[in-house]
Amino acid sequence: MTGEGTTATAVEVMKTGALDYTLKPFKVSVILPVLSRALAVRRLRLENAELTKSLLQRTGELEAANKDLESFSSSASHDLRGPLRAINGFSAILLEDNASELSPEGHTLLTTVISTAKQMNKH
Repeated sequence: MTGEGTTATAVEVMKTGALDYTLKPFKVSVILPVLSRALAVRRLRLENAELTKSLLQRTGELEAANKDLESFSSSASHDLRGPLRAINGFSAILLEDNASELSPEGHTLLTTVISTAKQMNKH
């Protein structure tokens, strides 16, 4: 509230963060809407701060969950590579040592097993 009613004063006050500008003398009917807007803005700022805090907390929780998931994925991938190498190796030995005894279908199936195991091991 001010007794100085110039546009320049109003602009300066609003630049510094004032929400409204009221001249003296004022009437209650004029000041009540100003106070109502100020309270609404304050309430919104408090809600915004709470939402920001909640968002930061959730972001931290998601980052932790992603790290756990990445760790699990890496561990599972590592744990599966050993058996995959064994499947690939033993299938290759079986194919090499018994190629003449395998039916064409058996040869195709064993070749597919080796190919698939190699492909899985790349990922």
